[in-house]
Amino acid sequence: MHMKSLDQGLIVDQETVRQLMLILDPIGVMQRKRRRLNRRMYFNTGPNYTWHIDSNDKLKPYGIVINGCSDGFSRLIVWCKPQGNGKAASVTNHFIKAIQCRSGCPTIVRTDMGVENGIVQAMQKFLRRNHNDSRSGNNSVICGDSRLNQRIESWWNILRKQSLQFWIDLFQQMIQDGIFQATFLTKLGTLLLFEIIQADLDSVVSVWNKHRIRKSANTPLPSGKPAVLYSLPHLYGYEENCVMQTQ
Repeated sequence: MHMKSLDQGLIVDQETVRQLMLILDPIGVMQRKRRRLNRRMYFNTGPNYTWHIDSNDKLKPYGIVINGCSDGFSRLIVWCKPQGNGKAASVTNHFIKAIQCRSGCPTIVRTDMGVENGIVQAMQKFLRRNHNDSRSGNNSVICGDSRLNQRIESWWNILRKQSLQFWIDLFQQMIQDGIFQATFLTKLGTLLLFEIIQADLDSVVSVWNKHRIRKSANTPLPSGKPAVLYSLPHLYGYEENCVMQTQ
């Protein structure tokens, strides 16, 4: 806060800033002092209530974009697919296959404001247009900053550690050795690696969906294995969302 004050042209010492903070925000100062900031509680009523969709651009310099979707209740990864671009058609294709597999759509779709999500947002609103709950129609889509889409954002960290970092290091080493150049034709050639990368992603997703998530104090949601939470929510006192069947 002292540096922000100086940046705004305010000539003030740190002690003055500290005293003003105590006056203006005593509760916040006390929480920070105790290292106990209040976290927002994540709300979800069951499987397929919220799907969190996002794209990972860590491999984009090499011609590959990873698109993924996480179920907010179970943390199950609905899909994780490599694609040659971040265009709306590719993301929409993943969404269509997912809802066809489940014979319906989720209650809410959570995305960022990127143009690649435009068709998915429109499709979700159309599929939910005739439902009568408070989240039907336009309310069935939530758009916001990608950094706030925490369910899928937190999983990108897992994916990077278990898969993406290997590919990043490999491409960087190929560039240093003069084998790979970031040209259009070279990036087009990376399409040949898609089956290998997809198999790697599928392996990470499979392990994640079967591993046990520990209980967290920051959410009332149950702990357990994502695949079991998603398929058998009644074991934990939750139910499948009734709006899954589209009309």
